Amino acid sequence: MMVLAITIAGIVMAMSAQQASGATAEKLAAEQALFDSIKIAPEQLRAPGVETELVADGEARAVICHADIAEWRDAAAVIQEGIREATGTSLGLVTDAELDMGASDGQNVILLGHLDNNRVVARLYHNFFVCLDTGYTGRDGYVIRSVHNPFGTGRNYILVGGSFAEGTKLGAEAFVQLVAEQAKGKSLTLGRLMELHFDEAERAERIEAPVTEQQRDAAVAAARKAMFSPGQGRTGTTRLVTWGTRYQRTGDPLAGEVYRDLMLALAEYYETDEYITGEGLARYDRDFRDAWTYTVGILWDLHEESDLFSDEERLKLTNLVLKLALECVAYQRYNRPDILARWKANEDIVHNHNTFPALGVYFVGNYFKRHYALAAADDWVAVAHGIFRGQRHSSKPLEDAGSYQWLPVEHTMTYSLAEGDDTYFEEGHARETALVAMMLLDNSGYQAAFGDCTGYRQASYVGNTLQKIAWYYKDPQILWGAQLATGTSRHMLGQPYHVDIEPEPAAQIAGVTHVQLPRMCYDYAGRSPQYATKPNLPWEETFDKLTLRAGVEPDDEYMLLDGFGRGTHMHFDANAIIRFSKGGEPLLVAGEYIKNAPTYHSSMVIMRDGQAELTPAVTGLGRADELATTGYTRTWISDYNGAEWTRRIIWRRGEYFLVVDEVVAEEGGDFTLRCCWRPWGDAVLEDGTLTVQHKPMTMVIENADGASCRVETMRVNERMAISRLSQQVSVRLEPGESYRFINLLHAERQEEFRALSVKRIGDGLVVVERPEGTELVAIGPAAARLRGLDTDAEMLLLSADSIVAAGCTRLAAADWQLATSQPVSVEFSPPAGSGGQRAVSGEIG
Repeated sequence: MMVLAITIAGIVMAMSAQQASGATAEKLAAEQALFDSIKIAPEQLRAPGVETELVADGEARAVICHADIAEWRDAAAVIQEGIREATGTSLGLVTDAELDMGASDGQNVILLGHLDNNRVVARLYHNFFVCLDTGYTGRDGYVIRSVHNPFGTGRNYILVGGSFAEGTKLGAEAFVQLVAEQAKGKSLTLGRLMELHFDEAERAERIEAPVTEQQRDAAVAAARKAMFSPGQGRTGTTRLVTWGTRYQRTGDPLAGEVYRDLMLALAEYYETDEYITGEGLARYDRDFRDAWTYTVGILWDLHEESDLFSDEERLKLTNLVLKLALECVAYQRYNRPDILARWKANEDIVHNHNTFPALGVYFVGNYFKRHYALAAADDWVAVAHGIFRGQRHSSKPLEDAGSYQWLPVEHTMTYSLAEGDDTYFEEGHARETALVAMMLLDNSGYQAAFGDCTGYRQASYVGNTLQKIAWYYKDPQILWGAQLATGTSRHMLGQPYHVDIEPEPAAQIAGVTHVQLPRMCYDYAGRSPQYATKPNLPWEETFDKLTLRAGVEPDDEYMLLDGFGRGTHMHFDANAIIRFSKGGEPLLVAGEYIKNAPTYHSSMVIMRDGQAELTPAVTGLGRADELATTGYTRTWISDYNGAEWTRRIIWRRGEYFLVVDEVVAEEGGDFTLRCCWRPWGDAVLEDGTLTVQHKPMTMVIENADGASCRVETMRVNERMAISRLSQQVSVRLEPGESYRFINLLHAERQEEFRALSVKRIGDGLVVVERPEGTELVAIGPAAARLRGLDTDAEMLLLSADSIVAAGCTRLAAADWQLATSQPVSVEFSPPAGSGGQRAVSGEIG
């Protein structure tokens, strides 16, 4: 193994010096020799093993393993009796809890059950060998499917039954008929079985129409064209995977023929493409083979035993899959001794460029370990274990991007379930992941786009991530989130993890919600491969994401504030407002790729003495209060180019957001401060007020501090401008001196628009004029200067019918008094009638 590692290390180092000019003949010859040393020779090609012996000359060679439920037990008894009548031999019955899955006793297994009631079926499901969950067949549908030595123990499995008891009974009866036809005296051996019968009643998936010969030919031609077009190899492979998945889930023979032809096309592509043949194993991953090696490998394991391929083709394609894994190893340098050792000992979180190839070497490595005892695959699988070892202990990967964050999570769940390791779920990290995922969905089911993510009306992989977590915990609120998310059809290899419960709206995400930054992300920020920055705040003060959501109805208002600005595919968006939506429409958006500076976000740019610095990694959370009609948050970033930036949001639910951004100098200097907003819609700026038309909504951002304002179009999407509103001041600040930006943000339906206005009337004093009456907001020491009140509140809001105080230990108004040892927030009605306390929120942390 050391020889192999050193050989690959030499190849990788040589490749890095020769990428531009192509590989030398000597290098290509060395790589070919390396591959030849592990490739499968014709005499080594494994037998398909499709024959499943159940009874041999009166001796039982199988056991019947059933779900421990009456209907499935009854169906097992039907099969037991059918085999006894056909052969004179009675097979033993065991429950799924009683079967030793790791035994190599030569006993094949007839399975009755599905994902949720038979742990053996579940293990096969997690490894993609079977598809049977509670949504797969429909009420009267059933499957009879053989699986051939899936875990290298010598056992074959035959799955019989359906998603429901009715289909299971029908499947057992059909299997008994098959037994009667195939039995020979006192012996019974069955060949490859793939009988899939679907019933539309209560089936979660639509029934696919059979593929026609014309559709088959068109599909092959289209995929081949993509595969052999420059830069489109990944697209062609994606179509290959789609058709291989369709064959597995439908049994349609013409879908299988498309898959066969495209596997052979992939082999041809690898044999003839000049870039592949000229650059060698460790070439730059132009086709992103790391992202699809695992799916190609899994499908090969599923379909190799079919009658689609000759032995000659099987040999060619087995070695193609082997080469794909070896290329992942070479490109990622897994077999360089130092990198191999590092991954074997890894305890850190990871990102998707780690987890994609890890799945490849895990599934392909296990295939070659089980069926060919390939020694090289031991290290491949060990690398995969190491990559996922740390991630199992964190709800968030080394990612902070809406498009990418879910990929390592999805991959970790796939690995964990396939491996039979529930750590990620049992430690509660999956629940934390689900909460964050639902927080990041606005009320229309669109994911807020943070980090490298260009989507405004999509949800990336949130839907299938939530679906799998909802299945594991059988949680109706997480299932509601999965169904709220748009674009939920991209389940890995079509495996949907259907869960047969009724969804319930996730009330937990309404109001003011925040989640702390996972400790592993915090700790890793200082050594991250991208913009490594040691956090400058204690972990206990940090947060990952914060939302303000009026409710869970589609029209309810929603705002997301980001607390983390590092990771992979990240943006410098700490303390930025990532999204504001109302009326079902995104009105403030991020959504850029690569353009990661604060100026592309609803954020703050701080320049001092003509110099800019990177935004710090983490954001502090001082308060996140939810009261009867009001929410209040205080977040901050320290050591930002010689200043501290504090963002206060006063949220009058259903009416407006007052956003107060205060920059306090930590070091003296000439500061240029730019408060940026990123609205989506037709924008008009007049006298410091930006009015944005985004049907059916009108949004207004009104500035009250007098900053110079400018609006410019950044891009056009859906025929509406995405703009940048810049509010800029240049000021000289000595240590402790500050400047406050004050903005009123509100949105209403165009036909119901309410004219609001905001005015600064003194240091820390702001008046909001509404049709219903005037409200006064006092920030910081200004609250203590108001007549008729005695308070140390950090924010005070006064209206005709309520008093809201945030972060106070004392508040005296008329005959009502509050005194506490720790700062709290309170909303109450003054004694105009019965009066009294309305709501109280305590200190963060």
